[in-house]
Amino acid sequence: MNILNMYSKGLKGYNNSNTPLQAGWNCQKWPATAEILRYSNSGWAAEEITQFTEMVYNVVLPHIYPGSGANGNWELSMIDAMFAIAVFSNNATLYDHAVLFWNERLPAYFYYHTDGNKPVKAPRGNPGWFTQKVFNSTVDGICQETCRDFGHTSYGVAGSTHAAETAFIQGDNLYQTQMDRLKAALEFHTEYQLAGSEKVPDYICNGTIKLGMGPTFVIGYNQLHNRLGMELPNTEKWIATVVDVEKDPVDNHLMVFETLTHGLNAP
Repeated sequence: MNILNMYSKGLKGYNNSNTPLQAGWNCQKWPATAEILRYSNSGWAAEEITQFTEMVYNVVLPHIYPGSGANGNWELSMIDAMFAIAVFSNNATLYDHAVLFWNERLPAYFYYHTDGNKPVKAPRGNPGWFTQKVFNSTVDGICQETCRDFGHTSYGVAGSTHAAETAFIQGDNLYQTQMDRLKAALEFHTEYQLAGSEKVPDYICNGTIKLGMGPTFVIGYNQLHNRLGMELPNTEKWIATVVDVEKDPVDNHLMVFETLTHGLNAP
């Protein structure tokens, strides 16, 4: 509560080239926390809730509402933030806007063979696929940023699944519309993260990848495996051997809470 009050009083704007991304990162976290405080008899005063809401709408939302033409992890973080703001503030119009953007960006971020021999065009901007040239069923699940590095890719994976989970809690199953694509993405990246960069074939990123996946995939795995019964052996092994045993995750934004909220056999 004190942290939210401090930011709502002090944050007046952003002043660097990463402004839309930082705004998205901030509201991937803050509104969910605010939602809990608001409805849990925490003692958060009405005027403080109003002050926080005004900060979110006046300082943060203008930077994320238009989306982004940059690499996909930017917009997916921003979409996740819009979902969070919409739910906290009971804004159905903003919620529908976030749904629209999620449905546009997901197919353009994760390739699936039904797209044909080239990826779906990004809805905003024209972010490249770095060194990736092959697009067929052998690379199902590859991401627009895979050949950049797995670190930025993990931000995109997290933003995708966290936004879909928020929608699921509201009774909307975005997961269902993209479950094959999401499964392929989780299995593709965990396969190479577990096997090591020396195992990557030439048709993936010209044979060169930069590993470093964050502690994500837990929310997506919970939906696809625990709820839908789909088999994701690579993802299961990745979570069990790496994510669940990471003792001090840093620089991973909202991903650090995935095991806490969705680990084991979460519903």
